[in-house]
Amino acid sequence: MTSLGVMLTLVGAGYGLGFAIASQVQTLNRPDITVRPLAGTPPMLSTYLLRRSAEPSEPMKRFLQRAREEFLPKGDEPAS
Repeated sequence: MTSLGVMLTLVGAGYGLGFAIASQVQTLNRPDITVRPLAGTPPMLSTYLLRRSAEPSEPMKRFLQRAREEFLPKGDEPAS
């Protein structure tokens, strides 16, 4: 999907189903679409940080270090 709008149009037209995050569902006002929460424990979502290959600036280095400390499981090293 290229956008939430395209997905909603396709779902509303009967071409399939879609997944959305809670904040998107809260503002959804489409009588042609039924929203149902998924049951069970929410799955882990893998998230990636993308940056250019060049040497990062000092502020970027600090941000990357902070992100590692906050989100990377202890003992794991990021891929280079």
